[in-house]
Amino acid sequence: MRRLRNFPDYPGDEGCVRVLKEYFASQDEKSVMPTDKVVTVEVADRMAIVNCCFGTKVNETLGKIYSALLTARLGESIGVTVDPYRIIMELPRDVEKDVIVGTMRSVKPGSVEALCRMTILNSSFLRWRFVYVAKKFGIVEKEADHRFMNFGRLFELHKDTPAYAEAINKVLWEDLDIPNTEKVVSMISNGEIELVTGRLSAIGLEGITRSKELMQPVRADHSILMALKKRLEDEILFASCMHCGSQSRFRVGDAPKKFICPQCGGVMIAVLKNYERDTVKLIKEPALSKQERMDLQKMSKNANLVYEQGRRAVLVLAGRGIGPDTAARILRTLHSEEDEFLRDIMNAEILFAKNKRFWD
Repeated sequence: MRRLRNFPDYPGDEGCVRVLKEYFASQDEKSVMPTDKVVTVEVADRMAIVNCCFGTKVNETLGKIYSALLTARLGESIGVTVDPYRIIMELPRDVEKDVIVGTMRSVKPGSVEALCRMTILNSSFLRWRFVYVAKKFGIVEKEADHRFMNFGRLFELHKDTPAYAEAINKVLWEDLDIPNTEKVVSMISNGEIELVTGRLSAIGLEGITRSKELMQPVRADHSILMALKKRLEDEILFASCMHCGSQSRFRVGDAPKKFICPQCGGVMIAVLKNYERDTVKLIKEPALSKQERMDLQKMSKNANLVYEQGRRAVLVLAGRGIGPDTAARILRTLHSEEDEFLRDIMNAEILFAKNKRFWD
């Protein structure tokens, strides 16, 4: 559907088709569209997303092979997340696109099974499979509690046994998909499937935004923080002049380095969310209530942060439930890298979500 745009062949009303066309147009404008004939490789800060519409099992197989080859090449571990439409690799450091693509092209037709066998031997994936096979073989009692098992020791003791061979075959032929992965590798090799590099796109980040961002672990990994940044940059705020009260709508990712009012040339600009935008009317009011004075003071703090910190302040203030006081605390903190900065924003959002029911 991404390639042919044959929307009438699928169930859906006019509204559904309109939303899809807008979504596709946005992707086409900024990036290459991944399809059944085009695989896109998007590389960013310590992350690579391979958009490939091959299904969960084939992507799982490719993900294991690519990550193993890159690990051997870089000498450091790589985290992999897979869904039916993409392979997300969390890299130990910045890696050039050519290295990623070169690694993918190094997988030749006829080598998939051999690579998989080498890849899974030391994987936790195989060890878990072995436990279930061991129960069928009677090596482990069926009611045995996994919490008290020494998986590593159990696995080592039964290497080169029929149970060990059965576990390998279960992983190779049930959990992975070697025949169809071979087809994909052959099509990439002969040019039927094109490899294209580019920057992170909405379709690429969709896998992170829809799955991992909602998990909110104690220590967020890099891919989650990149999804948070993408969401913040897509937020719409209103630049509100503290002098004349004029407002203009803008996307956070398109914020200028320095805000200047187009009406009066003022530089004290507060950035307000949609539900806050009416606060700017208080500038013109001759008499204010106690609450209105507090709201105006809050907007003034907001404008001061934007004047002093520019885009960084705008990104923080775009966070859910983050006001100028919390934003000031985050902006005062010295961050050695962007991930630490984004992690502070995420923690502030989590705190707001936890306490919001007590404030409403």
